[in-house]
Amino acid sequence: MAEIEKYNYKKILMKNLCFVFLALIFFSCKEQKDFSQKEYVFNKNTATENDLNKLFSDVDYIPLESTNETLIGFNPQLYVSSSKIYIYDHQYNKRVLVFNREGGFERFIGNVGGGPGEYTMAKNFVVNEPDDEVIINASPTGTLYHYGLDGTFRNIESLKVSISAFTLADKNKYWIYTGRNTLSGPDRLLLYKGNQKEKGFLPFDSERSPADSECFGNSPIRTFQESFYENIYHIKGDSLRLMYKLNFGKLQVPQNVLDGTDEDFGNFIKQNPYIAVFRYLENNHFIYAGLIEYDGKELKALYHWVIDKRNDKDAIIKMEPENTYFMGLQYPLQLTENDELVFLMNSPFFNEINKKGNGVFYKENFSRKVYENPILTTCKLTIIE
Repeated sequence: MAEIEKYNYKKILMKNLCFVFLALIFFSCKEQKDFSQKEYVFNKNTATENDLNKLFSDVDYIPLESTNETLIGFNPQLYVSSSKIYIYDHQYNKRVLVFNREGGFERFIGNVGGGPGEYTMAKNFVVNEPDDEVIINASPTGTLYHYGLDGTFRNIESLKVSISAFTLADKNKYWIYTGRNTLSGPDRLLLYKGNQKEKGFLPFDSERSPADSECFGNSPIRTFQESFYENIYHIKGDSLRLMYKLNFGKLQVPQNVLDGTDEDFGNFIKQNPYIAVFRYLENNHFIYAGLIEYDGKELKALYHWVIDKRNDKDAIIKMEPENTYFMGLQYPLQLTENDELVFLMNSPFFNEINKKGNGVFYKENFSRKVYENPILTTCKLTIIE
């Protein structure tokens, strides 16, 4: 009788184990299916030339107050909150300028110098709204300067790691992009807490130098994307998830080139045609990608590629080579949760383009010296059939 009970116990145990095993397989497969990345294929043959009205509507302009002390140079960094406009000026002020949403100047944050709360150089910044602070990356060796939103200096934080770009993770944590820099170890994307590395991502075996300072998307869905790579990652708290692949076909930079040396990479881009992503933004409805195309000798075109995630429709606008500064290389962009693309521009571009034509407008615009501040421009992102 005891043997029968023992046999039945083993049978029940094996049956339960089999059930658990099958359940694990089922949920594993389901999880793998749910987490598989989606691919978007870029087809430049469908591009429309210079017709920006196919992508944007409801254009609005906010002129930023201009004085000798508040002039903003080329290639600034932008962050727009619900009530303020924050701009880091690399050229003149080398500090963060704060404007209200009507364009009125309010204050500076940070300063170059040798005193308390002052730095000798700065690269980029983030606005930490939950803690009412601005954090300035003031050294390539990982020194972060913390200021209140009123400009008051708070403290210095030394992470002791090369920072090409950074963004906030959870409280007291940072996502840090070191670039392809072997001095920082085998990982080019790090998760830091305090001054300690918690996790390393995207390991590589390469001798290439640091690259992207625009790898973290300035948009409601926080993203990470390296210019010459096809992978798009979503950042949520401490997690990194591969979401999409952008397929450029024969114009994709090969993986072996990306994993090579600076010399390998330099030789390839000087001799071969390719497309690279220089701006990537995403919210719940849209993906915006600013692309550049080289033909192996010179810059050939800039593309604005917009994808509506709700129906997978896309639209591509091709701009002439002399227009490639427009929302591509030199102007900061932000995508809001209200489907507005926000950027800085030196004059209302739609009317000027319509009056003078693309070539004339951009040559006039970018040959002049800066004597007034750019205009904050907002466009409703859409795809008009």
